[in-house]
Amino acid sequence: MSNFGVISDVSLTLQKLLETEMSAPTTMEITLTSPQKVTLSLDRLINLFLYQVIENPFAKNQEPVRVGLNRLRHPPLPLNLYYLLTPYAKDERDNKDEHLLLGEAMRIFYEHSILKDPHLQGGLRGSGEELSLVLCPMNLEELMRIWSSLHMSYRLSVCYEVRIALVDSTLERYVTRVETKETRYRQISP
Repeated sequence: MSNFGVISDVSLTLQKLLETEMSAPTTMEITLTSPQKVTLSLDRLINLFLYQVIENPFAKNQEPVRVGLNRLRHPPLPLNLYYLLTPYAKDERDNKDEHLLLGEAMRIFYEHSILKDPHLQGGLRGSGEELSLVLCPMNLEELMRIWSSLHMSYRLSVCYEVRIALVDSTLERYVTRVETKETRYRQISP
């Protein structure tokens, strides 16, 4: 089960995964900021920008969770998180480093498309939850809309969707149990 910090925990999980799996993590930085705020302090950088959060429509109608003999908790809020992955390199004359960074990051996300312990961070660790990491099939026009909404020029980038991050509800209700069942029969005359 996850608390309200699950969105932050998912972002940290993706950041930590890239930091530990990239081949040259010492000369590279992984950030979780808006592309408008990215500053390149090292030679290479990968930015993961959470640009959209929506309710998962397929996991929406779950049953209440029993938390005690006489208590039910409202089901968790199921979320899909959308990230824009953008590589940056100091050498702006040649995009080769950005292409290499993008390829390696995509390989890592492909090989870890199902995230569970021990890769999960924060409150997700030890929760028994599992996250699915999927490359979003976006065309150039859709990507351009994201970049123009940020009031920035287009950069090489790809989008990923993380499913399903669960935010626990704190709403509980008490229910009474039926202890005995009484059946009454009535004779029907013909």
